[in-house]
Amino acid sequence: MARGAGIGSKMALARATTWGTATLVNKANAGIEYLSEDFGVAIPEFIDDASVSRSWPGNPIYGNRMVNVAFRAYLRYLGFEYVLAQVLGSAQVSAIATGVYAHKYSYTADITGVMATLAVNKGVSIHEIPSAKLSGYTVTMQAGRPTEIQTRGFGTDSKTTGQRNTSLAAATFRTEGLHVLWRELKMTVQARGTGAPSFIADSYQPSANELTSDRPLSQHWVMNNSDQMIEPIIDGAPNATMRLTFPRYATAPAGTPGNFFFESAQNNTALKVWLRGIGPTIPGTSQRYRLDVYFPNAFVQTASAAIGGPAAIPVETTITGKSTSSVPTGFPAWIGGGGYAIKITNNIATAPF
Repeated sequence: MARGAGIGSKMALARATTWGTATLVNKANAGIEYLSEDFGVAIPEFIDDASVSRSWPGNPIYGNRMVNVAFRAYLRYLGFEYVLAQVLGSAQVSAIATGVYAHKYSYTADITGVMATLAVNKGVSIHEIPSAKLSGYTVTMQAGRPTEIQTRGFGTDSKTTGQRNTSLAAATFRTEGLHVLWRELKMTVQARGTGAPSFIADSYQPSANELTSDRPLSQHWVMNNSDQMIEPIIDGAPNATMRLTFPRYATAPAGTPGNFFFESAQNNTALKVWLRGIGPTIPGTSQRYRLDVYFPNAFVQTASAAIGGPAAIPVETTITGKSTSSVPTGFPAWIGGGGYAIKITNNIATAPF
């Protein structure tokens, strides 16, 4: 008898090209290591109008199918290229050295055709979402813990019969390690008009950092002999924020926040923020795996140093990215005019799309 249990389950993801049509994910390098997932289906129901004459409602009339696409995983330097690129929409790859490539992701105005097929082996059956769009993700960085990513999105359906992928036996993972670890991260924050950033002089050292990137997408159903939504399109401005927590409100040692974020909020100071993670050496090269997150034009949205008793006063601040007409000093030109961009350096030569 087949029994569903989280242990031994497997998830796989690959780029799809036609909305509503599944692509093959049962293949090498399509596997995604994950902590939890929620691919639930919700179908609104309308009570039959004949039910008013009965003591119990009759059979319902079902509405449009809505499929949630959410999963949680530890972020890695390898294997999450398409997950991150989907929300931003633009993906470039360039060679840095032999066997080393920079994956550069920035916002684009159109993400039509950017979609994925997802499948999970839950023991009893394969649950397949033929077409899914990711609308956002949250990356949580906390002292002493691996960096975690939580995705958001929706899809066409969740199939347990009639799937394109009836097995995930051939779905392999690019890596089972290479986690982005807290101890590998550094961050610099400075006024936008200042010189090139320094990860020493301009370094700030929070105890927690939550990076959120969201892209509002439409959910539309049309008269096309189906109760599945048509391919979502952009339905509003993107949003990217970074929420920082510092364990103490102080001016020393180096890396503590002092009044920097309060004064930046008071003066409406434009900031530039660069978060960097440097991982292990890429095999066969002298280069390291890297994660770079850029906010070229950011503003303090909230700042607080709330006293909750006799303990040390923490500082919490939220920074939000805004569009820019120019890339600030020390930041790479490829970022363009968006308020947020990301780069991953690894040994994968092909772009996600």
